[in-house]
Amino acid sequence: MRDETDLLTVADAADLLGLAAETLDHWRMTPDRGPAFVKLGRAVRYRRADVLAFVQRGRRTSTVGTRGGEAD
Repeated sequence: MRDETDLLTVADAADLLGLAAETLDHWRMTPDRGPAFVKLGRAVRYRRADVLAFVQRGRRTSTVGTRGGEAD
């Protein structure tokens, strides 16, 4: 059984989000973009709970009040 504290690789997190790993790489270089991540030496990992929270924060019921697909 998977736990929300599981650490995911960049590839695993990207797969869970349905995105390219390169998208997460780019988001890590942009403040306040993408899910929170953990650095373990040179390795980048994502907590499953942080990825799921990122998805929840992006949840919308309408496109009203958004610019370019992002929330105001």
